[in-house]
Amino acid sequence: MMSSDYFFESLNGSFLFSFSSIFVVLLVLSGCSSEGVQHEIADDVPMDLEYPLSVSEVAWEWQAPDGGGWLLSKPIPVGVAVFYGDGVTVLAGDSGEELWAYRVPGSEILGNVSDDQRFVVLTLANEGEDNVEMLILDSGTGKILHRYNLSEISRSVVGEGSSNYHLRSALSSVTESAWFTADQSGEVTAREFSTDEKLWSVEVTANCPQDESVDDIFAWDKVILLAVTCFPGTEAKSGVSADFVSALIGIDPSDGVELWREEVFFSDHPESSFDREFTARHDGMVLARYSHFDSGQVIDAFKGESLITDGREIPIWVSDDGSEIGLWDRRVENYWIKDHDGRIKRQLNGRGESVVRPILADPGIGLRQGILLTDRVFLEDGELALFEGFDHSVSIPSDRVVAWSSGHLAPGSVVVTYNSNNDERFAVGLR
Repeated sequence: MMSSDYFFESLNGSFLFSFSSIFVVLLVLSGCSSEGVQHEIADDVPMDLEYPLSVSEVAWEWQAPDGGGWLLSKPIPVGVAVFYGDGVTVLAGDSGEELWAYRVPGSEILGNVSDDQRFVVLTLANEGEDNVEMLILDSGTGKILHRYNLSEISRSVVGEGSSNYHLRSALSSVTESAWFTADQSGEVTAREFSTDEKLWSVEVTANCPQDESVDDIFAWDKVILLAVTCFPGTEAKSGVSADFVSALIGIDPSDGVELWREEVFFSDHPESSFDREFTARHDGMVLARYSHFDSGQVIDAFKGESLITDGREIPIWVSDDGSEIGLWDRRVENYWIKDHDGRIKRQLNGRGESVVRPILADPGIGLRQGILLTDRVFLEDGELALFEGFDHSVSIPSDRVVAWSSGHLAPGSVVVTYNSNNDERFAVGLR
């Protein structure tokens, strides 16, 4: 439950501590100051929420403040953080209750949750000033833990010319002590939060005999995961290449020393490596999809182990211990659970029924007991989502016309965000 008071804060705060779970969301607020900041903090937070195994109904619904654009939601330990243009609200995953919020009405905000889902970082860029202020908040209460100014980082990462996509991606690679960034030359840099000092910098792709690109970076306290592509010259970057290397590299967050490396050799389009789509979990498990190949990888970043899926299998779920993987296979339009030896443990069309209606564009949201489809291409009028379980199917109805929707698995519920045809924006929890 949130406190009913609003907090109007100066930017000269002190270091605060909280013993609740921590997460950082990085936001950019352009042309605003501390005046008018609406900051509501939580009185108590839900603990130890479990991920749902299947869904059958709408458990809760929340409407975002008026405004344009799509909602962006990210799972966090207490539920979900929802961004809506000029602010962020944290909702309890089991009930949809507003836990806390930070909003600057009329501002423009970009945000992301850190890869370990522990932190929320707010970066406030004041119009006409060179510095960028960064705030770190506690995920359970919304209290500000720390403040500091960005200098060189603000110019290189949050500076002019950064697209919203690349800016949001760069803001996720933070841990409790540092922010990790990578440039296209392959240099990875760690900077200390409170001083903005460079802790270390390493050239992780120095042994690549060709041109290289650091495509993505993910950060946890135990390891930094880099997705790297080594390709034969810039002319081959967007065309067919005889040979290129798609690599995953784990480095030590304390000093940048390489811990492990896995390289996969291809003879096809290098952009299939550049354009890998990753979903990182707080526990170091990462799902990777090669969009050009309709296949993927399951990576345990902490152990330095990975499994490349066969054929056109796309990984969309993995168990907590990593022993089972949920895969969508476009060849037969089926979702199944396999163990690490490739044995099918459970599958949809073992029921002998048709699984989906049209060709799948979005693989859907994988769960232990089935798959949730939210892509509009699947759904009939009046449907918000369709759950295809291993032993039953459930249509989730909506009394509004849904213009667009997206979803993900979160503690306490599967969260689906959508826009109605009246430009209203909602987040709903399915269980």
